[in-house]
Amino acid sequence: MMKDVSRPEGAGSGRTRRPSPQHAMLTEKLLTLIDSGHYPVGELLPTEHALSAEFGLSRQTVREALRRLAEQGLITRQPGIGTRVVRRTPHDDGVYSISSMSELEGYAEEARLDITAMYEAPVSGDEARRLECNEGALWLNVEGIRSRRSDGMPLGVARIQLRAWFPGVTEHLKRLKEAIPTMLAREYDTSIEEIQQEARAVLLTDDEAAALRVPPGGPGLAVIRRYYLDGDRLVLRGRIVYAADRFAYSLTFRKNDPVRR
Repeated sequence: MMKDVSRPEGAGSGRTRRPSPQHAMLTEKLLTLIDSGHYPVGELLPTEHALSAEFGLSRQTVREALRRLAEQGLITRQPGIGTRVVRRTPHDDGVYSISSMSELEGYAEEARLDITAMYEAPVSGDEARRLECNEGALWLNVEGIRSRRSDGMPLGVARIQLRAWFPGVTEHLKRLKEAIPTMLAREYDTSIEEIQQEARAVLLTDDEAAALRVPPGGPGLAVIRRYYLDGDRLVLRGRIVYAADRFAYSLTFRKNDPVRR
């Protein structure tokens, strides 16, 4: 159980240190538990009721602590599902770092896609080879800006290409509040089995710089992701160009367990 306790600031001073609010103390405790892996990325946190009972705090205090964790990008809250851990550590202000599929899904929820163009077109030549399909195959092209949901800051210029296999998908994309693979799984029972990605440094074009509100010719990061169904079928390809100071990648490498003889 967590309690606020005032302690003397100094002998004979007659003054006491103001205790931290209970929600701030709980926020720090949950941060520690998430960072340690006690609550793993991708898993649901206990319910508000369960956390209230565990720490001996009111549900209002628990709710405020969870709100602060959501603001720092560590959790996402979905009615009817629960509170899911999507990051181990808070993101820096304005900078996003992704190191897991769950964090990728969490990022898509935090960074809305403002669509500027959407159209179907057949592909040929180099584009067909890049999309790993036959010439003449139809793809839905979606162009837009990824912006931070909380304050509208533009994060990246996106071009997304989706196989034209999904009736009515344009309406779902217009209302999108999650990652596209999550929407495809819910609406079309389509499961992504593999994601491949690459990142490279680029110089921002005039149009990209204008959209991101930065000087043209400055540094950027182009990230390409390819999403595959079973059977190595490419169904979705996304390319997004970020301003260099608004996105980062975080990777963790672990030594393999020693071979037992």
